[in-house]
Amino acid sequence: MVSLFRIKAFFVQLRRYFYQPRLIVFILRNIMLLFTDINLLNYKTHHLDHLENTIMLKAFKIGFLLIATSLFVVGCASTSETTEPAEVESTPVNTASSSAANTGSNSNASSGAATPAPVAPIQEVDDTPLLQYTFYFEFDQSTLTEQARAALLAHAAVLKASPRSIRLSGHADERGTREYNIALGERRALAVRNFLRFEGVTSPIEVISYGEERPISYASTEQAYQLNRRVELK
Repeated sequence: MVSLFRIKAFFVQLRRYFYQPRLIVFILRNIMLLFTDINLLNYKTHHLDHLENTIMLKAFKIGFLLIATSLFVVGCASTSETTEPAEVESTPVNTASSSAANTGSNSNASSGAATPAPVAPIQEVDDTPLLQYTFYFEFDQSTLTEQARAALLAHAAVLKASPRSIRLSGHADERGTREYNIALGERRALAVRNFLRFEGVTSPIEVISYGEERPISYASTEQAYQLNRRVELK
C-alpha cells in the first residue's frame, strides 16, 4: 500500500510539473538519488564480500592450526610408545652382564686366586734424636766430663756412619760479666767440636755462643746454674 501511495504521489507531482520548468530539476534530482542508491548498494555488496572472505580466511587458519596440533600430539604419543619397549629390553642385557661378572668372580674365587695384600713400605729408622743432646760442665770450666765424653762417643759413631751438618751452642750461668760468659760458652762449644774431630767426624760443625742470654732456668740456685752451664748439639 505504501508503494502504491508513493507511485501515485509521484505521478501527481509529475502531472503538476509536467509543463513547468522545475520538472527538469525534479527529474535530474531523482536520477541522482537513484545513482546514489545504486552506488551505496554496490559498496555494501563489496563490503559484505570482503567481510565474508575475511571470515573464511580466519576459519581456514583456525582449521589448519587444529590439524597441525592434532598431528603433533599423535606423533608424540607414537614416539613414547616406541621408546618404552627399548627400555624394557635393556634390562635383560644389564642383568646378563652382571650375571656374567658374578659368574667370573665366582669362578675366580673357586679357583683359589687370591688378591695380593698391599705391602707396607719399610720405614727407615731415624737417628736424629741422638743429635739433639745437651752436655753439662762444671762451674767456670770448659773441660768435658766423663758423662759428656761417653755421650759424644755415641754421637761420633752416628755422624761417621751418616755425615750431616751439626750446630754447637755454648751457654753459661748468670754469674760473671756478659762478655766473660760469651767467651766461656764459646770455649765449651769448641771443646765439644775438638772431641768430635778427634774421633774422626768430618761433618760441618757450626759453633756459636749465647753466654747467659738463653738460660733454661731463671732461678738463682745451684741446681739452676748446673742446668744453664751446657752445650747443646743440634
